[in-house]
Amino acid sequence: MPGAAIDLSTETALDLWKISRDKHAWPHGNKLNILTTQHEFHVMNRWFGKDRAEFDGGPQIDFEIVLDNLGTARHIQPNEVRTYAVSNSVKKIQVPWRIANSYYVISDEEVMRNYKNGGFGQLFKLLDVRRATAGMDQARLFESRAWLTPGSSADVTNPYGVPYWVVKVTAAQVTAATNGTHVGQNPLYGDTSSMGSCGGIDSSLAANALWRNYCDTWDTSAATMTDTAVQRIIKMRYQTKFAGPMNVKEFFEGAYDDCQYYTGLEVLLNMEQKARDSNDSLGADLGKFSGQVVIRGNPVNRVDALDYANDSTYPLYQIDHSVFKPFCQSGEFMKEIGPGTDLAQPRTLVTNTDTTYNFLAYNRRRLGVMSYQAAG
Repeated sequence: MPGAAIDLSTETALDLWKISRDKHAWPHGNKLNILTTQHEFHVMNRWFGKDRAEFDGGPQIDFEIVLDNLGTARHIQPNEVRTYAVSNSVKKIQVPWRIANSYYVISDEEVMRNYKNGGFGQLFKLLDVRRATAGMDQARLFESRAWLTPGSSADVTNPYGVPYWVVKVTAAQVTAATNGTHVGQNPLYGDTSSMGSCGGIDSSLAANALWRNYCDTWDTSAATMTDTAVQRIIKMRYQTKFAGPMNVKEFFEGAYDDCQYYTGLEVLLNMEQKARDSNDSLGADLGKFSGQVVIRGNPVNRVDALDYANDSTYPLYQIDHSVFKPFCQSGEFMKEIGPGTDLAQPRTLVTNTDTTYNFLAYNRRRLGVMSYQAAG
């Protein structure tokens, strides 16, 4: 059998492991039946695939935005004396990097046994299983943390998920009847304490009112798809769509071309029922296409993290992926490091898989969320 006469040391096992990983890209055609509770992988398959943006580095992600309405345009008389005021509408979003880590472990004894019994082919099978499970772990981490904010002000490890950028309506706003517009201000930590800014910009200030997302409440506590609920969804679509004038159209390109909806199972089932009951009476507002619920042609995606068991407000997020993306440090997406030996366990070979990233929205006005919030 291959390698049977060779007495493999830990160093040789380490070299074999590196060769099997580096010279033969994963996967190797092995059919692995991986059982999981995760129904969809929108973040891993789409966001980190099609939508991922890369930065070259630096201590954080810096992104400049322009808050409009400086008031510099006017009509004047031909000989009128012109006066000017210096103003700066450029604001800088600042977001720290976060590192997602998963790992897989093998002992030198496992490497030697598998190589002696089956050569590299047997090693590949073992490698596939260990890498796949580690990859699944990181994918599940992305899917869960994408729908959460950091747990508290002391949380410096978790990323800024969707609720950081797309803030739900508050009880005070419902009481004041200011819902149904762009009133999503600074986000909350997971412990419900308030953050002082969003991306380093304090959206509670009137001067930064354009740095707010759209938010509204369902008209029923269970997010039943009443005619009023559908009307509020369509209003959100209209109020978050912004087109630019032809003289600066390059800054608005892609607007609304890639809009997706994300919600939990309960809201999705409510929509399915409404679509069946209404048949064609809703027109193109809410319907089904190729078996999937769509809103004005844009798909509604089921997210496990938004099921009622995980979020009792029945959220429906409207995400324009042309302005919301995961940003990765260049060369740091699912980067494998190792294998190497552990000092405490010298016969254990560990491979780490790191992703240096964070989520970032650079136009909150094109993002919205429906959720149930009672007045109070």
